[in-house]
Amino acid sequence: MNKRIREVRKYYHLTQEEFAQRIGLRRSSECLLETGRNHPTEQTILLICSEFMVDYNWLISGKGEMLSYNNNNLINEVAKRYNLTDEQKDFINKYLTLPANQRQQLVNLVSYLSNNN
Repeated sequence: MNKRIREVRKYYHLTQEEFAQRIGLRRSSECLLETGRNHPTEQTILLICSEFMVDYNWLISGKGEMLSYNNNNLINEVAKRYNLTDEQKDFINKYLTLPANQRQQLVNLVSYLSNNN
């Protein structure tokens, strides 16, 4: 698992310090995980999966794909990056469930509103 943790960190172009901070560890602890001297706790595994959209089974076993792309993970990632409220996240979720023609109507409305301000 240590090689897969390193692979996740490298995929996101993070230093050990940056990676460790995002999952609430010290750099030295993260280094020990990558070298295999320490094994991650279940909590650390879940944090890595949540923070970096990593598939739990891949991290544990190496089977499947590294990244777990589902709407909730992607929306949560966008929400973190753009500091979205729960209401705004809910709006995105609802938008994604609309039929294509209704999505386009909403896009047209937003475009109209932004051009008239």
